[in-house]
Amino acid sequence: MLKHARNHPIGIDAHTPPAEMPYINYMPRSSKISYIHLYLYSKNLATLMQPDEIAFLAGLMIVPLLFLFFWRFLLNPQRAILLFAIACALGAAALTHLKNPLPGKPNFYMFLFCPLYQLLLLRGMLYIFRSALHRDPVNAPRKSFFSEDDGLGSDRLFKVAFLILSLVVPVGIFACFYS
Repeated sequence: MLKHARNHPIGIDAHTPPAEMPYINYMPRSSKISYIHLYLYSKNLATLMQPDEIAFLAGLMIVPLLFLFFWRFLLNPQRAILLFAIACALGAAALTHLKNPLPGKPNFYMFLFCPLYQLLLLRGMLYIFRSALHRDPVNAPRKSFFSEDDGLGSDRLFKVAFLILSLVVPVGIFACFYS
């Protein structure tokens, strides 16, 4: 349904979502997205998650997402100091919330220590990989995953092992303490 400027309470052309559809799934269909739409959309997104849930997702997923999409950024030794400084800052932010969890709710701020663990895990795995194969891991092409033996099986194993260890161990420790 399209409301025109004379009927709209704000005075702009806008599409309004049906009453049964929540506003979060709504984005205007027109190519002209107004600042008011963006403001209202961001207000609804911000109310979806509490700060501790944002800390949980950010702490757990920053390094694995960098690992998947910016592979060379994590392997660069010059960037290692910057990444460890950011991880230590996130750990310090977690320390400020050690005694402040809501009663009866797990302290999700502890997941801000995960980037520090994940970067240390990556550096340890890289040390083992480099000492065993005398090279850096390469990004194996996906098309030849099952087709042929191209000598990149250890690279694929490195990636899978890192992703599993970086995600499962923190969640497993958390589940062990809070179950």
